Amino acid sequence: MSRLQVLVLATAIATVLGFIPSRAPASKSALRSHDDSPDPPLTMLIDHHDSYTSSIPPMLSTPPVILPYTVPLEIVNALKPTAIVLSPGPGDVHNPVDTGVSSQILSSGLYDDTPILGICLGHQIICSQLGLEVSQLPSPTHGIAVDVEGEWGGRWMKYNSWCPPSQSVPSGVEVKCESEDGIMGIRSGKWLGCQGHPESIETEVGAKIIGEFESMFEGEGTVEAATQQQQQHRQVSAGETYTAAQKSFDYNDQFEFFKKLNERHENTFILDSNTDNKYSPNDRYSYVGFAEKLYDEGDILLNLNLEKSFVGDVDGDFKGGYVGYLNYEYKKFCRDGSNLSPDITVLKQAITTLRGRGDERRCNILENYLKELEGEREEEKRGEGGEEEEEMGCFGEVRNWVVFDHELNKLSAVTLDTHADGEWFKEVEEILDEENVKEVGGVSYDGEPSFSYRIDPSQYKEDISTIKSEIKKGETYEICLTNRLQFSCPPSSPRFGLSVFSNLRKINPAPYSCYFNYMNKEIACSSPERFIKISDGVAESKPIKGTIGRGATPEEDLINKQKLKNSVKDKAENVMIADLVRSDFSRVCTSVKVDELYAIESYETVHQMVSKVTGELGRGRTEEFIKATFPGGSMTGAPKRRSMRIIEGLEKRERGVYSGGIGWLGYDGSASLNMVIRTVVVDKATGLGEIGCGGAITGLSDVEEEWEEVRIKAERGIKAVKQAWSGTKESGGGTEGGGGKEATKKRRWRDRVGVLRAVLNIK
Repeated sequence: MSRLQVLVLATAIATVLGFIPSRAPASKSALRSHDDSPDPPLTMLIDHHDSYTSSIPPMLSTPPVILPYTVPLEIVNALKPTAIVLSPGPGDVHNPVDTGVSSQILSSGLYDDTPILGICLGHQIICSQLGLEVSQLPSPTHGIAVDVEGEWGGRWMKYNSWCPPSQSVPSGVEVKCESEDGIMGIRSGKWLGCQGHPESIETEVGAKIIGEFESMFEGEGTVEAATQQQQQHRQVSAGETYTAAQKSFDYNDQFEFFKKLNERHENTFILDSNTDNKYSPNDRYSYVGFAEKLYDEGDILLNLNLEKSFVGDVDGDFKGGYVGYLNYEYKKFCRDGSNLSPDITVLKQAITTLRGRGDERRCNILENYLKELEGEREEEKRGEGGEEEEEMGCFGEVRNWVVFDHELNKLSAVTLDTHADGEWFKEVEEILDEENVKEVGGVSYDGEPSFSYRIDPSQYKEDISTIKSEIKKGETYEICLTNRLQFSCPPSSPRFGLSVFSNLRKINPAPYSCYFNYMNKEIACSSPERFIKISDGVAESKPIKGTIGRGATPEEDLINKQKLKNSVKDKAENVMIADLVRSDFSRVCTSVKVDELYAIESYETVHQMVSKVTGELGRGRTEEFIKATFPGGSMTGAPKRRSMRIIEGLEKRERGVYSGGIGWLGYDGSASLNMVIRTVVVDKATGLGEIGCGGAITGLSDVEEEWEEVRIKAERGIKAVKQAWSGTKESGGGTEGGGGKEATKKRRWRDRVGVLRAVLNIK
């Protein structure tokens, strides 16, 4: 039996067994085209569902049309590509389920003289087709930059579980570079392969490799042509305009104000910038308010109006709109979250690109194939029957709110109801004149809380070992495995979650803290991490990977900070997610940049390793951007789609709001969402509470250390719950409304010994 026959047979068996979605050969109608004019050149990028693929097109001088690796070979042949890029991806080069159409392209004999560049998995596919051995590495290396020797020598970023070992190569195959892992780069005729990732922010020789690839063929169109659709989005009409009225007061205790407001209204919130955030000066605002209408069903973002234009001048970035949260499960409406939606989304973008170039013949082929694919998806949905309803989150419409400027120490009441005769301003004045609410946490309850992990320690450790095995096999590079610490709230405690938050904001002050009292849930969050921000058409994300505790003395503190800065494991975790965020951004943004990499930010209790990614988004794309990037990669791992499938198999239950995003979405398309970590959730209907905790697992992870990380991450939540139960409270308070900035400075070196370990490898 020939190699091709074996490949086809294996693919068919895998499809029958349900390991990959069924993809019947494209029908004649899908391949039919009535345009007989000569085809322009076409570069095709085959995407293996990797989380770094979208960073490749910006490196090419002429942009490719991207197709999923699940398309039939007939579609590829009908499109007649003049050059092909095989993307990175998870999996095993020997498994046709993972290589898909890429192996079929190479073995078909139709593309022997076509310029082809294979990256990572693509490189391994080319090597295997050329007869080279590809073997599993004894120790996988992901997110590690190394120096490679040879013509393509220099600094490379490795995401290696498999690699062709150093070996004698067939005639006509040229080894371009090698490392201790094996053959890192080859060329055979017009086929090039590189094991490292040229698109990574840490690879120095990427442009050289891309240049050699592009020298072999004529480009098609221009980068400007490919971004035509994005430019059209940027020219979205201003739409409905709106304005606001504002009245300022000399008052700076946002939490005291919130407690009073919470006594008057339902569905209240506080977005509590509870630190002196010198790293993001614009995050000096806290917001307090209540929702007038809630959106909590289905695809929530579809129901929100995010394309208005604000006219006027008010304090803060939020200018009215929606405040709330997306649960982790909202991923089912996002690009990486469901079974076929990534392929459908990629195909729609390919059609848009071809139509922008006036390439109607190829456009018609993909449109016909897309119709068949969408028909398959509808059939699958009917076969699946009714799905169990999952909570997707909740956003509330906000037209009246209060903003606290912590730099100027003032409160400003803002309203969009400018013709309501100042009713909101009057209410704010009444609240300010009221006596303070009785201290939250002053009530004590009998007994004490009992905590239990949803996944017990022995199973969690076993899951860590399973993930390390999956990493070794190349199924993933990094996974964020999570757990939940569960407890029962005391009976008759309607404000228990607020009491927890009152303590949590003092125990763990954080720039993206918040409390929600929406419907039957109380959410107490003290997150230090920004998921996304959109302001003036620019998108930003600041993923955190790598944390260490502050030292007990200035000398010890400096040692800890330097230890984090030089940590190979933390830097590997950080760059993997920074590269992932770059790729997510590149799906919808232009001019994507890494403004900071491995930056160390110091807060009251920890030092953190932070990277910052920005991109130009333009107007009218907030929903599209969120769906291209959610859930945040630092809470999934990489590659995102394959990692989420592994997570589902291990965790087996919904994460809920933990790992999702909390914040606001403006009528004007601006947005700010945190990463939901360091969070306690109370279900008022059941009286049950949960503390989320977890950590990133890589090939370098130690099982016992990772479990210790989970335990440590839960400590602050446990302490806040215990204090709320006993009626005690943490002394000192947060940066604002709890002692002020000077109190923060005084607390910085107090009570360090015994509170934090010298080294906490936590996120």
